[in-house]
Amino acid sequence: MVTTTNHLSFSARAVLVDAISRGFSYPVSDFYTDLASGEFVRPLLNECGRLNKTSAVYVALSEIEVGIQEIINDRTREDLEAEYIELFEHNKAQLPLHLYGGLYLQSEGGRLDTLQRLITLYRSYGLEMEDGSEHADHFTVVLEFLGLLYRQYDQLQSDHDESGLRKLKTDIRTIVKELAWAKSLDQELTARGGHPFYLPLSRLLQAELVLPDA
Repeated sequence: MVTTTNHLSFSARAVLVDAISRGFSYPVSDFYTDLASGEFVRPLLNECGRLNKTSAVYVALSEIEVGIQEIINDRTREDLEAEYIELFEHNKAQLPLHLYGGLYLQSEGGRLDTLQRLITLYRSYGLEMEDGSEHADHFTVVLEFLGLLYRQYDQLQSDHDESGLRKLKTDIRTIVKELAWAKSLDQELTARGGHPFYLPLSRLLQAELVLPDA
């Protein structure tokens, strides 16, 4: 009998947040191809195969599968691209759902504080923002960094590095806090009638972030 669980390893969490980051990136042709072939969702299902079928992560993954099928049946890559632009970049009818965390988090210094805070944290891990890349507070960039932290945590667990694990716990919590604004994204997607892919992908992140604390 296969034992099920409600918990994900940190390596599995890394796979999930990497996929969410890619999912909320501009939908280039290779991405659409991976949606159609199953290469996008298959690794996620493999990582979460032992999760209880009633867990929030598994439910969100099931919704993503259904949503992907709807997309490849009804939409071309150009259709998905147009929807992405209308939702997250330019929309004449209503404000787009910006993917920059600094536009959602309120602080005395505004978005600049958020950017400086994130850049400082990235640099502490030897990372620099490349010219032409998304800004430090872009949803996809923050998620990529969270995936890196999860992988490092998994490695330090194997090495039994308690000091390193304590620092990583703090930094993971910091990034999860930076992502708190994503609940607003989830709510706005719902209010606008949802989307077969982006809404369950957003729900997957919310489910992943409420799993046991790092």
